[in-house]
Order: sequence, then C-alpha cells, then structure tokens
Amino acid sequence: MQRLPMITEDIATWIAVTPALTARDRELFGHLTDGRSQRQISVAMGISINTVRGRIRRLLRKLDVATDDDDLVA
Repeated sequence: MQRLPMITEDIATWIAVTPALTARDRELFGHLTDGRSQRQISVAMGISINTVRGRIRRLLRKLDVATDDDDLVA
C-alpha cells in the first residue's frame, strides 16, 4: 500500500480550516497523515475498507489533489 507523501504543517493547517471538509474528512486526513493503513483506518473509523477507499477518493477531489488514485486506494 502506498502512503501519502509527507504533509507540511502549512498544508495541514490549510486543510484544518478548509470549510468544505466535514469532521469525518478531517478525521480521515488525520489518519492518512499519521501513516495508518487503510485497514487501520477502517477499524479506527468503524467503516469498511471499501468505504475508506471511497472516502479517500472524495477527499482528494474536495482538496483538488491531482494524483493516481489507484496508488492511494488499492
């Protein structure tokens, strides 16, 4: 499983104050930046791994992040 690249404090701060993100989006982002696997995220958030993958895709779209989704949600 690929992990997100290192996130700088500036980007993390920007994401923390982005109004388009829900509390669950922010929770997911926190897990991703902590380097947790999709399985660990699914357990921590109480959702299926497929739901985690879908939420990652939606989060990246909300943040307008250009990336190869297959690397992140495989």
